Amino acid sequence: MRFTSKKAHKALKNNKELVVAIKREGGIELRRRIAAIGTEGRAEEPKEAVFSLDRDGRAFNWRSSGGFRFRIFYNIVFLLDSSDLSGRVILILVRKNGRRWLVCKCCPQDGPSHPGGCCHHLQQSSFMSAPLEARSVVTRATLDNSDTSGVSGLPIDLRGKRAFIAGVADDNGYGWAIAKALAAAGAQILVGTWVPALNIFETSLKRGKFDESRRLPDGSLMEIVKVYPLDAVYDSIEDVPEDVKANKRYSGSSNWTVQEVAESVKNDFGSIDILVHSLANGPEVTKPLLETSRKGYLAALSASSYSFISLLKHFLPIINSGGATISLTYIASERIIPGYGGGMSSAKAALESDTRVLAFEVGRKKQVRVNAISAGPLGSRAAKAIGFIEKMIEYSYANAPLQKELLAEEVGNTAAFLVSPLASAVTGSVVYVDNGLNAMGLAMDSPSLSV
Repeated sequence: MRFTSKKAHKALKNNKELVVAIKREGGIELRRRIAAIGTEGRAEEPKEAVFSLDRDGRAFNWRSSGGFRFRIFYNIVFLLDSSDLSGRVILILVRKNGRRWLVCKCCPQDGPSHPGGCCHHLQQSSFMSAPLEARSVVTRATLDNSDTSGVSGLPIDLRGKRAFIAGVADDNGYGWAIAKALAAAGAQILVGTWVPALNIFETSLKRGKFDESRRLPDGSLMEIVKVYPLDAVYDSIEDVPEDVKANKRYSGSSNWTVQEVAESVKNDFGSIDILVHSLANGPEVTKPLLETSRKGYLAALSASSYSFISLLKHFLPIINSGGATISLTYIASERIIPGYGGGMSSAKAALESDTRVLAFEVGRKKQVRVNAISAGPLGSRAAKAIGFIEKMIEYSYANAPLQKELLAEEVGNTAAFLVSPLASAVTGSVVYVDNGLNAMGLAMDSPSLSV
């Protein structure tokens, strides 16, 4: 089996159909379509079989109506023709460096029971590489006369929706991941950025420093329609102290209080459908609670929990009926996390309580849903302020039921679900996205267990 290199590479790179000819014994030529598409794409329903590949190369979605069999061996995927009793392999996909899929021609010794043959063959022969995002590849094998019905399942479709994400100042936090997930689902993205960080954030965007991080599953770049300066500690301009107004980090911006930003969004776009609160700050976060000052404690609650109430209060008039809001919380709201101090644990507890109360109030008032995501530790710039985030990540990996790294995109995907019509009956909930760490009552890496 051979591929025409330039044409095939271009087709696969652009996520279009790749047609190959497969010759079986007896000289009968069958034509198969192999299409690599993003999971968010709108594609034809395959007639023969579908399987999806996750980041680790395992099949997590499987459906077949006959004609094909699949075998998975680590990062190698074998597509077999089930009508051939010898189990002849007709296509091999291999993941390389976690990001690229290699499509290679077959040789007689290739097979699920003989992966070494495939690996040897890959080293000896030419192959074609396609720069596809491994985490979102769907490989489809169909007959040429497949029907054109839509993809089955429950896709998250946010086309026509507009989202405002408060608290995006770089490309490595949960706010950014949520923005990407919503954009991948079709939503229009607006962001609110802390005023002192606004200049460097906008400059990085314009200079393309975030282009790799902006890349969506379909290969396009996430578009941030507009960036608004925002400091959610202040409800209106009357609340801003004179020394803050005179501060040079604020002097170049205007209309950055919560009320002013809501009015600006209304003037620019009329309404939104999704509001995301990705804000937190505790000036004394490294201090034990017993040593936290009243000023530091109240500052943590103001920036990390009341800011959500303020945002919802001022944005609610322009949130369309049936809209949804998301905030981000942490397990310290209900469990003791030594070192996460300065009133931040109290702020997260308040945020979760407010989530339930606000779900009732705005649900009755405007049919808007309110949920929170309790996310596990992530090594973002903001999280590093607590001083021991790397240890928390290691602890989570060692003790969570799912022993793997928590990815920001997993929080983003959960947020996309919660604001979508698929979660239309979910409100007032705190959803854990932490590999199950919240369920543990005993540290598996405790020295006591080795005694």
